[in-house]
Order: sequence, then structure tokens, then C-alpha cells
Amino acid sequence: MFEKDDYKISIINRDGLELKGYYKKVNDDKCVVAFCGFSGNCDKSFCTLAEKCIENNVSFLFGNTQGSYVKNEMKQHLTNNEVVIVEKGAFNEDFDECVKDLSEWISFAEQEGFKELYIVGASIACNRIVNYLNKFSYPDIIKKIILQCPQDIRPQVDEHLLREAELYVSQNLYDHILTDKFFGYCDITAKTCYNLAHNNELNNLPYLTNGDFNMLKSIKLPIRVIIGSIDEGIVYYSDKDAKYFMDILKNNSCDLSYTIIEGGRHNFKNKEEELAIATIKYVLK
Repeated sequence: MFEKDDYKISIINRDGLELKGYYKKVNDDKCVVAFCGFSGNCDKSFCTLAEKCIENNVSFLFGNTQGSYVKNEMKQHLTNNEVVIVEKGAFNEDFDECVKDLSEWISFAEQEGFKELYIVGASIACNRIVNYLNKFSYPDIIKKIILQCPQDIRPQVDEHLLREAELYVSQNLYDHILTDKFFGYCDITAKTCYNLAHNNELNNLPYLTNGDFNMLKSIKLPIRVIIGSIDEGIVYYSDKDAKYFMDILKNNSCDLSYTIIEGGRHNFKNKEEELAIATIKYVLK
């Protein structure tokens, strides 16, 4: 679906960056607005979700941020009308800037005249959404939040990689690419690695460490968490099961429920249909 040109869309953000996305408007009623996480490995699951949305007369918008995909060449429109190419992606992601990108996509959806918006995030996009709902004045047409495979990022940052990042940050070498790859596959700058471990704005779903849930607790909107029973963000870092940690989230929120997809991994490979059905059912509930 996402390969079809008539679904492609782009917006220009506050810094002139051209953010690409996919959009299908079927009516003015409901729209699912979806955001991928670190490195953007959710295209297949969001494509399946888009199809389910359209089947149920729900519009669909998928907006990339500057942190989408490992490394991506993006157009930047300068104030003198010049267009330059810059490298953005997970490797040099700035969490706070990605939250601002997210807010601009939601503003776009609001301007499209929908009666109801349903915000979906995958992986680190869940943390961005929680941050957005605390830091921005969001439209009252947002009715529900769906957090797919939310992550407690801080315990997942490799200690050796972090020590190297802290060294280069102390020398103001923020853009230095670290020796090892993050998560074993992604180049990463010292600044991005440092922020993943130290940015408290990002550390807002700390279910592995039972940390500060104040941001989550402040959200009054209904939240549905959907996670796989063997999500690597849980099984690699704890001997507890997914239900144990979902109950921690539920007990530290105002209105949160959850669905666990048996056999689902972090990217829901081969479980995309179940994930899409669980998501659209909650939207229509």
C-alpha cells in the first residue's frame, strides 16, 4: 500500500525539513495517526493497520519524524529558498525534536477537519507521545491513545557504548559515531546515545526499573497498550513476563488497559494482522 504514489504525502516542519508520510482520507469522521519508533521498523505492521482502517471507513495518516529509519537523506528548505540534503535518522536522533515533528503531524490532521483522532505509536514513539501529551496543548478531538510495543529504553543502553558516548560528549564531540552499533545494527552518535540514557523527558515509561511515572499518570485520555508476549525489550532484560510489566503500567496510570499478543516479538513479525485487528477494534470500541 505505501508504495502507491497517491498515498504519499509530505509536510515541511519548523526547520524546513521535509517530513514524508502516507495518508488516506476516507471521510471527516475518524482518523488514526501513526508514528514509528527508533529506526522505523514498523512499515509492514502499519501497512496492515492502514488496510484495516480503510476497510472500516477510518482514515489513516502515518507521519515520519526526523528520527525515522537508521539513516535517511532528507530535504531541508532554507529561508533563502535553497534546498539542501541533510542526513537524519535514528543514528543522530534528537528525541525532543522528534516530539515536535509529531506535534506538527497531529496539527496537520487537526487541520484536515476530522471529528476524532486516534494516536498510535510504536516502540520509542510511545515515549514521544507520552511526552507530547504532557508538553503540548493538544486538540480535544484526540480521543484515544494506542501504544504498541512500548519500551523502557534506559536499561537497554549498553554500558560500554554509554561510557564511550559520555567521553565524547565531555569533549563536545556530539556528532562522533561510536565504535559499536546500537542494538547491534544502528550506527549512533555520541549525543544520541547519551540522550537515550540521560534524557528524563524520554524516560517516561520505566516499567523495567519502576521509575517515575508522573508523565503517564497525568494523561487523562484512555490508553491501550498492545505488546507481544516475547517482546525483546522485556525478555532480554528481565525474567518476568509481559503481563507483570503491563500491570505496572496499568497501576501507574489513570485509564490504561492492555492486550498481549501471544508469540509477538517487538516488531510483531508474522503477527501484523493480529496487531492491526486489536488496534482497530479499540479505535471502534
